Amino acid sequence: MKTKVLFVKNIEEFNELRNLDGDVRATVILLDDLDFNGENFEPIEFNGNVDLILRGFGMNISNMNIICDKDNCGIFANVNNLNIKDINFFNIHTVGKNNTGSIVGSVNNKLTLIHSKIITKVNGENMVGGICGTAKTVKIIDSLIATKVNALSNSGLALGACESFKDHNNTFVKLNQNRCYEETKENKTGIVLSLK
Repeated sequence: MKTKVLFVKNIEEFNELRNLDGDVRATVILLDDLDFNGENFEPIEFNGNVDLILRGFGMNISNMNIICDKDNCGIFANVNNLNIKDINFFNIHTVGKNNTGSIVGSVNNKLTLIHSKIITKVNGENMVGGICGTAKTVKIIDSLIATKVNALSNSGLALGACESFKDHNNTFVKLNQNRCYEETKENKTGIVLSLK
């Protein structure tokens, strides 16, 4: 597996992540806030197994509309492993089908979110979550997840479905139509799968 370190300071450089191909472990370091100004954003699809590490040091990714008429919809369509630390995702609106989340549609193995804030709206059909549609194992630490999730089935504030879900010192907020906030300890993940 190849290893790459990428520094991202603007939207053009963020879109260059689309050029990652083959089996690669990429560390992406945000050097500035990325404001997409409400423009439509096509999910980033990788050609190969990509382990993605995102580091933000408090930087924001904001005002993004992700609208697609297929499965695996999010900022990233599908990754092998995803590790996010110190990034805030504000005003991300995602519409997709199965395996839809604001950050990623599907994670083959491990999803880790540490010390980040996610404030989003997600609409989909099945396996829909505020962060991710489906993942194998999920760990969320010291983060805020505030989402409004609409789905036909299997949805949760964080995940649509996973095999293992662990969280520590997080705040989960369900956003409603009137922009009121209701902290909740329920429905963090739609279903927990028992896959062998």
